[in-house]
Amino acid sequence: MKGRNAQVSRIVCLIAVLDRHPAGMTVKEMYSSLESRGFRVSKRTIYRDLEALAQAGLPLFMDEDTTAEGTTRWKFPHKIKAI
Repeated sequence: MKGRNAQVSRIVCLIAVLDRHPAGMTVKEMYSSLESRGFRVSKRTIYRDLEALAQAGLPLFMDEDTTAEGTTRWKFPHKIKAI
């Protein structure tokens, strides 16, 4: 799958993946999850997808991790309905 269809499919998958992780996920975790589902993207693409979701009005939050890694976890405030 290429082009716009691949992008839409990947973003829908990303929504579903994030929805299954109420504590949130790092971009690295999202990358691994998408890769295991057959999507070959860069981490930069994931950042663009997250930005597109936020611009579309999905309630997406960033939580700074308090561990020594200092990574950011992205999450929804509650389960997304109809996915």
